[in-house]
Amino acid sequence: MPIRVSLGDLVIDPRRLLSATRGGSAGVARDMVRRATNVQGEARKLAGRKTGKLAASIVKRGPEVVGDSIVVYVVTSLDYAKYVHDGTPAHIIRPRSRRVLRFASGGRTVFARIVHHPGTSGKKFLTRALPAARN
Repeated sequence: MPIRVSLGDLVIDPRRLLSATRGGSAGVARDMVRRATNVQGEARKLAGRKTGKLAASIVKRGPEVVGDSIVVYVVTSLDYAKYVHDGTPAHIIRPRSRRVLRFASGGRTVFARIVHHPGTSGKKFLTRALPAARN
């Protein structure tokens, strides 16, 4: 059964908006991709640059028809992106393969059997990038 979008008397199949090559209907999908590109660029700026891997992993997918909507996604598939975006609660860090942890703090090397990490606040790089879709 074809999916249709109704705007008053005008009825449009959203798949037609994706496949049209001329006329105004292809403009909807193009505009959505343009806006997603703006969000992607802003999210990459906000993600931080410790190594650049997180920023480089932010990509856009689509456009595609999902249900009765046309969607374009801006996503990252890195396993740690959720923790950078949302932050982490306070937690305990224990050594996995050694008897003690070793890390630098204040220019010194520190050894510890356990660390009570205070947690981190999230950067919300994807959420904060959404206003760029208005441009």
